[in-house]
Amino acid sequence: MNKEKVLAFFRHLFRKDLGMKLAALGVAAVMWLFVIAQENPSRFKEFDGIPVTFTGTEELAARGLTVSENYADILASATVGVEAQISQLQHLTENDLTASVDLSGITEPGEYTLRVRAGTQSGSVTSIKPDRVTLTVENIATRELPVSVSIIGDRQENLYYGDILLSEDTVTISGAQSKIERCAKALCEVDVTGAQTTIQESRTIKLLDSAGNDISAEYDFALPTVIVKLPVLPTKIFTIDTELIRTTVSGIAEGYEVQEISVSPTEVTLAGEQSVLDGVSQLSLEPIVLDNASVDAVQKVAIHLPEGAYAVNPPEITVTLKIGLIQEERVYESRKISVYNLEDGLSASLNPKTVDVTVRGTQEQLDAVTQSKIKPYVDLTGLTVGVHTATVKFDGEADIDATLIPSNYTVEVTITAE
Repeated sequence: MNKEKVLAFFRHLFRKDLGMKLAALGVAAVMWLFVIAQENPSRFKEFDGIPVTFTGTEELAARGLTVSENYADILASATVGVEAQISQLQHLTENDLTASVDLSGITEPGEYTLRVRAGTQSGSVTSIKPDRVTLTVENIATRELPVSVSIIGDRQENLYYGDILLSEDTVTISGAQSKIERCAKALCEVDVTGAQTTIQESRTIKLLDSAGNDISAEYDFALPTVIVKLPVLPTKIFTIDTELIRTTVSGIAEGYEVQEISVSPTEVTLAGEQSVLDGVSQLSLEPIVLDNASVDAVQKVAIHLPEGAYAVNPPEITVTLKIGLIQEERVYESRKISVYNLEDGLSASLNPKTVDVTVRGTQEQLDAVTQSKIKPYVDLTGLTVGVHTATVKFDGEADIDATLIPSNYTVEVTITAE
């Protein structure tokens, strides 16, 4: 029989009574399932990622002991193998399995290798991977740490950030001795980003080592918390009124006076609720009391904090007082203004032609000034035909100790050709 006849025979065989063959196949499958359901044989299946819990931690703590490592770092999950009947395995999930390590038998510090045990709601556990863990147990140590504060985030220029108040200046931490010995400082961070009003809330502190590194993640107990209050308030800028200061100065020697006052800084910032700021128009300083002063004086002066305001920054300023003999004044009216250095061939007219001159100085200085010594003039060097503005000066002013003050510091000069 050749190859073509063989292929033709098999094609005929499979095409003949195809419907009956398919029906028989279906009946056989149903019967197989029925047999399987009746016998319900056992099967094996592994479940990954079963969370591992550590029991007996309360007993361990009662003995003054704790595990050095974080439990999640020791073993977070295990793979558990279960053998159960097929009908049970069909409905079994990871949530029906447990894995645990019992610490209750540990009574002293040291390194221990403990079994990982597992349980199941259906069938039986036949394997655990890993089936053992190694861990270190230490004595529990306690330490008190001072709490420092750090403000983080972007501050707004128009707001005032006051001093932080903490509910506790120190916190007590407990844990594995090796970890507690590494903790050098407790840090409370306050983020002011976006804050428009006073912050008052509970904050979890961070633990830092001696190098300033954050080691909070290594701490195996609950981190302490503190309540933080940080005033965040609107502000208003005020310029210091030196004339108002003058009214508060006392203790000047007889015959002397405060001639000039300067302050540093010239502006200060007041912080408080907006309703308080709106009601303040000017800041005042504490009175300046001198002791028979006849020479210049420099004083640190506190700024008076208005009622209801929170703070003023800076809280004090430096006031410099220039003190001299009492100044008096005499007025010489209609002193003619002379013209100096007008080029040949030109003529000049002034508007005004005269000025009143106030002479300021001590009584002795005023007595030394006679009317003939007051010689106002304008210097026209280099000026040509046209209208100009010239500054009034005084001939021989360097020889006069008093101060000469013209009623007009400048005059209009009209220059024409002769």
